[in-house]
Amino acid sequence: MRFRHFVGMGEELDATISQWIDQGADIHLMTHSQLPDGTITVCFIYQEGFAAQERRLSAAHGQIEAPPIPPIPDPIHVESEGVE
Repeated sequence: MRFRHFVGMGEELDATISQWIDQGADIHLMTHSQLPDGTITVCFIYQEGFAAQERRLSAAHGQIEAPPIPPIPDPIHVESEGVE
């Protein structure tokens, strides 16, 4: 289980949380509170999906995601002319 919290206001906070959830968090508990100035704190207890955990661990160890390997081109047919 992991803990994550967000602090902010309005649509910007909503967009940040939505983007994080789309990365594969399996949320078990969520709570929120609001300060008198309108600042909202949202806290989550969650479990990471496999892909999200791989991204986090790779980033923590300075690894980057390799670009996809390009497909192997079709073989080139070469004809030789009467070489003696």
